[in-house]
Amino acid sequence: MQQRGLLIRLIDVGLIILLGFVCISDINIRAQIKLPSPSNRKEDINRQYVVYYLVLHKNNRVSILDPGHSPTEWKNLRLKTLETRMIRLRNNFKRQGKILVMLIEPEPDATMQFLVDVLDLCQKNQILKNIANKALEL
Repeated sequence: MQQRGLLIRLIDVGLIILLGFVCISDINIRAQIKLPSPSNRKEDINRQYVVYYLVLHKNNRVSILDPGHSPTEWKNLRLKTLETRMIRLRNNFKRQGKILVMLIEPEPDATMQFLVDVLDLCQKNQILKNIANKALEL
């Protein structure tokens, strides 16, 4: 019974200390973040996106899966070559009024640096991108 009383006193002391810190802490709003306003533009609704799957393999090999076509494999590409091909795709779809989206899927044996480099290329050239992860199987 004496142990239980000691435990309750320790909990009380802990709560008093916590409330003391809350009371003496300086709470100031240091930044005001503007929330995005809802968009009423009709052109946002009519945009067409074209999704390409970019599969990264080991040894810097890349497969691109074009929707509606068979996969094309680009072997041992330098980043500059990959960049020019991605820009060419982006520009072709831009002329058609479509937006290119690269869905990047790294295989387990692909290097992380290659993934980061491809993401940087997309960012630099204003190509929408996302990383496709396969679902975990438990």
